[in-house]
Amino acid sequence: MKNIQTVLAVIAVVAPVTAVAEFANAQQINGVPGAPNATMTLDGKTLPSPPLPFGGVIKDRAKDSTP
Repeated sequence: MKNIQTVLAVIAVVAPVTAVAEFANAQQINGVPGAPNATMTLDGKTLPSPPLPFGGVIKDRAKDSTP
């Protein structure tokens, strides 16, 4: 009985970690994100694809903002 509980506890810990690791490999970004020449490759397992991370700064005026 104790062995079954140990196995279930290990599965409960490993399953979410595996799911997150697989999600992290869901897309491949080539180039600088936000640049006109940047491309992204999706594996097609997750639709719609998750949003890209935004690394810019949004200010009140466009000239003060960065992409």
